[in-house]
Amino acid sequence: MFNMLPLIWLAQKNSTPESTPKAKTIRKAFSRKRCLWRKHQQNLQNPYILNKYKEAEVKCRQLVHEYEAVTERRTINSSNAGSFYRHINKRMMLYQLFVLV
Repeated sequence: MFNMLPLIWLAQKNSTPESTPKAKTIRKAFSRKRCLWRKHQQNLQNPYILNKYKEAEVKCRQLVHEYEAVTERRTINSSNAGSFYRHINKRMMLYQLFVLV
């Protein structure tokens, strides 16, 4: 009965070493964000810690966005067509649908 149903899987972003940012500032920002989250979980009544966590969250998002923009710009501006197409294929593979019949 179950053999006749097609299986549809959505690809999820994985945290492979290639997709994790390697910049020290980004790692430190995420570490700070985790620290503030733990402090917030221990003391839920303190709005100061929650505001600091939200600021850290925005900072992490901005740093990752800037990092990705710089790496994409570097790839595009390089005169290496292979690295450009490798970058494009990696981006496309992150959001593909896998359909098994």
